Amino acid sequence: MISTTASTRTHRRYVQNIISTWKRASEDQLARGRTWYRTAHDLADLMSEGNVTAGAGVLAALSVQKSPEDPEAVVIDRHAHDVAVGKRYGNMDRGLSNKRRYATLAHAYREAARQLGELPSTVQAVT
Repeated sequence: MISTTASTRTHRRYVQNIISTWKRASEDQLARGRTWYRTAHDLADLMSEGNVTAGAGVLAALSVQKSPEDPEAVVIDRHAHDVAVGKRYGNMDRGLSNKRRYATLAHAYREAARQLGELPSTVQAVT
């Protein structure tokens, strides 16, 4: 399991891992990642007859606990974790319930997004 905080060097490595993964994305992956959260928002709207919050609640119960309406939100799931740390953990525990560890990785995604000129949610969805 990674540390709950990252040294400056480790943080830079996480950011570089994210950016490297972004740069390897195909045009199709970029296109799908850029529309992922808009699609989730529209699905939440459709499945709840206009009550996006209720629809998002259903989606969150089936997925991660983030709103499809917040483009600055960064979802740190097992895939986002593995991209940032540069290693596939398989079924190993990543400790993402620890708020500091989660925030450390979210910070790396926000920094990578800033450098790429993209929204953090888009960078996470693409990578």
